[in-house]
Amino acid sequence: MRPAPPPAAASSRPRWTALDNAGRRKSSKIGHKHCPRAIVARAIPAKRARARTASLSQQTRAMPRFARLFEAAADTLTAYYQSIAEGNIDSLMSLWIDEEFVSCIRADGAHLHGLDEIRAGFVSRFENTRAVIEALDIRVYDSLGTVVYAIAEAHRTGNSTTATMVFATYVMVHDRGEWRIAHIHASPMPDATAAQFAAKLRHGLGHLH
Repeated sequence: MRPAPPPAAASSRPRWTALDNAGRRKSSKIGHKHCPRAIVARAIPAKRARARTASLSQQTRAMPRFARLFEAAADTLTAYYQSIAEGNIDSLMSLWIDEEFVSCIRADGAHLHGLDEIRAGFVSRFENTRAVIEALDIRVYDSLGTVVYAIAEAHRTGNSTTATMVFATYVMVHDRGEWRIAHIHASPMPDATAAQFAAKLRHGLGHLH
């Protein structure tokens, strides 16, 4: 008789988790070669996306301690959005890990490396304008000590009623009991994709606040 084939090895590929419209996680395994910014699901209602981002930290209280380790990273993301909206540079800088390897590539093309450059870059930005960031689609990758958010965002500055659609990736590391930002990479969406998100926002899926 032909010997039975050996059991298949467990996949070591990372797991990306998306939040569906009911607030539940939906997961799929993807290869390392796939770019997080290429994974775009349908836009979720803006009001629900806002509530979900703001309440992720509240949901963690009912979770087992191990699950809360990863979900608590949402506190840092929520605090980042709030700091940007308020133009609070001290609050924003407290969210970064205290290491010189940190970096930030903003949607306006600025490349900031190290804490000093990041602070100076955001101080200059806050002097000129304030922005409100709307999370439209959230994907999460978690591994021991690291969480990566791949998010489709709408950025609205000042009193503008027109939003700029942005893909943003946030890399966070667990450092001394807290989740801290190590890297942010934001870039404008391609026109066709941005138009799709904008159209869904215009058709009653919520307002940008």
